[in-house]
Amino acid sequence: MGGAWTRRGALALLAAATAARGRAAGGATAPGTLGLSVGFDALRWQRDAALAGELDAYAAAGVRWLRTDLDWSAVQPEGPERFDWTPFDRIARGAAARGIAVLPIPNRTPAWARTDPAAPSPPADPGAFAAFVEGAVRRYRPLGLRHWEIWNEPNLAAFWPPSPDARAYAAVLRAAAGAVRGADAGATVILGGLAAVQETGPIPSPPRRMRHRAAVGFLEDVYRHAGADAFDAVGFHPYSHPAPPDMAGLRNGWSLMARGVRGVMARHGDAGKPVWITEYGAPTVPARGGVSLAEQADFLEGAHALAAATPWAGPLFWYSWADLGTDEDDPEHWFGLLRGDGTPKPAHRRFRALAGG
Repeated sequence: MGGAWTRRGALALLAAATAARGRAAGGATAPGTLGLSVGFDALRWQRDAALAGELDAYAAAGVRWLRTDLDWSAVQPEGPERFDWTPFDRIARGAAARGIAVLPIPNRTPAWARTDPAAPSPPADPGAFAAFVEGAVRRYRPLGLRHWEIWNEPNLAAFWPPSPDARAYAAVLRAAAGAVRGADAGATVILGGLAAVQETGPIPSPPRRMRHRAAVGFLEDVYRHAGADAFDAVGFHPYSHPAPPDMAGLRNGWSLMARGVRGVMARHGDAGKPVWITEYGAPTVPARGGVSLAEQADFLEGAHALAAATPWAGPLFWYSWADLGTDEDDPEHWFGLLRGDGTPKPAHRRFRALAGG
């Protein structure tokens, strides 16, 4: 197992931080700044040379941010006393060495810490999650990691199984925020990117479990149970395909963000806080609401223009870098800027042009 605080590890982190210092600063959180959201499992298993090559390609494309999971279940799979930071170390050091800021998403509860040890479920003790987060902040602050997104899409049962629970998430958020700020008083805490769900449901009976919770109601409940001081920004995922991004569109992820989410924030005195668009993209497959290659590129340009022109927006993270497969019945395989064989789609060229790569 990788040690949490070894001298060797600390020196390596500091060396990478020195190489990166200054290159990822300045304007990195401006509205519309382009980054990538890439799944942890798409990076963690790559050999060193392959990972270095992919990170080089990010830098060449002008990527300013990399958002990826900081998997609690991978770091502490066996219990609270043992840590293995190795997989995330490689990603964080490699990104920092290329001047790419990293936005970690601490999530994924190990079996020993779940509410249900026999099945995926949230943390039984927010304090245990907070202790993990504090360790991560102390380890990665030397690399310039000063922004932390607490969980991914907690209003979906897929990420908060077996059913989204705003009160439980609020407890985890508040505990994690305290841990982040205790380890780094100047860090930014981002409420985990909410899925652009318009309505709650369905609730099968039995068991009476929600598959998803409306973003607006979920956010209201987080304010109610955690308070406005638990976070510095809201994360949101305004997916809209097959419709293009449009702040004024009816039942559109972007209009839900601009009207619903911002409305909740304003009612709680948080109009001054930004909304980070920590995922947006469109799959290039006809099935289930996909888009054409040309449309994907247009969606990227339109999203960038909207975010860049919106004073309350933070960076825009495009999901994702490369296609995951070729199953035409699975849209999740087709979100990449690159095809599975590594050849660029039109959206890749558009990304480079917009990002200055």
